Amino acid sequence: MVKFYENNDTNHKDFEDAIKIYIESFPPNERHSIATIKTRIESGYYRLFIGRLENEVVFMALFWPLKNTEFILFDYMAVKKNYRNKGIGTKFLENIFDILKVKDRYLILEVENPEYGDNKEQRKKRVAFYKRHGAKIMKNLRYILPPIGGGAPTEMLLMILPE
Repeated sequence: MVKFYENNDTNHKDFEDAIKIYIESFPPNERHSIATIKTRIESGYYRLFIGRLENEVVFMALFWPLKNTEFILFDYMAVKKNYRNKGIGTKFLENIFDILKVKDRYLILEVENPEYGDNKEQRKKRVAFYKRHGAKIMKNLRYILPPIGGGAPTEMLLMILPE
């Protein structure tokens, strides 16, 4: 069984292992630098959650609580390649508010729009995954993610959880 916990220690090996999952899971133009992530965690802006299965880090998620609001930006979530499609992300989402230790808050999710890009099937699956867990797409809202690491911007959908 995967154990989820918050890690604020950017010098810990689990942080390094989580960053490896982050790098393998997101294209360069959608990733922040490791230095930026470290600074945000150390300053308390970012919250990093890690999932361990026995002695291995298999999951990571980054959140940005938006100060003085009831919203938390669900910035990134990824499962290690060999452990995908085994229910780890589902388990995390089913318990997300308990794991975050928050009530009366909403998660804002940025999800790649499946109508654009080369990996349309993967994008459709991701949207369907979040919908199965109660997330709703914000309608009549065009959202374009500026390229973080260079390249073209990405057409996104904004979703909210719970609805």
